[in-house]
Amino acid sequence: MWAMLQREKKGNKMVRPHSFARILAFLLFLTLSASLQADITPSGDVDPTDPLWWIGGGDSSTNAYIGKTAAGSVTVNLGSDLRSSYGYIGYDAGAIGVVTVDGSGSTWTNSGDSDYSLLYVGYEGQGTLNITNGGAVSNISDDYSDTLIGCGTGSIGEVTVDGNGSTLACWGGYGRIYVGAFGGTGELNITDGGSVSNITGLIGRWPGSTGIVTVDGSGSTWTNRCCTSADTYLAPVVAC
Repeated sequence: MWAMLQREKKGNKMVRPHSFARILAFLLFLTLSASLQADITPSGDVDPTDPLWWIGGGDSSTNAYIGKTAAGSVTVNLGSDLRSSYGYIGYDAGAIGVVTVDGSGSTWTNSGDSDYSLLYVGYEGQGTLNITNGGAVSNISDDYSDTLIGCGTGSIGEVTVDGNGSTLACWGGYGRIYVGAFGGTGELNITDGGSVSNITGLIGRWPGSTGIVTVDGSGSTWTNRCCTSADTYLAPVVAC
């Protein structure tokens, strides 16, 4: 067949072998270019099933579940932007959810509504959030914005913010990060230049809860600002 293709003519010109080589090289270039484009990859139990449509693709108020009743994961890399309203990683008891936001320019923004924004890492199940190599996760609202790591009896949540430029931010209103709450177990690891910022941090909130926070490595930071309102004053970090 190759010999036949070599003899095929276009007008008065013979199609030469090097022409096919150039065409094949061009097709390979297009394939590689497509593979290097921004990528958001869901796997397993993810609801809604296509994260590209959570916000911006058609739905402006999506509650996102990664590991709703079983095991599910979402990977955000290569400069992708993931958006949701409320986020639940490891929702039901026995469910396992994992979200990885990896690489500079890769982001997950959980924006809730004007009153509230909630990001759960281990709601009643087991949740893991990895922010690595310059990835960024933001949980923001005009009023309340709560990020809860291990929230609820039997739940397990773990968040890792690793590497220079990797960030987790919880801002707006009270801007609280709970590490272990309502009888759950939570762990927050900030390593090798990672950064976490929020208004108030609470570790092991409410009886039966367990919270562990590790800040390790050059440039690693956890920045808390005081939470002040008419009826509440909380120190920047509260261990309960």
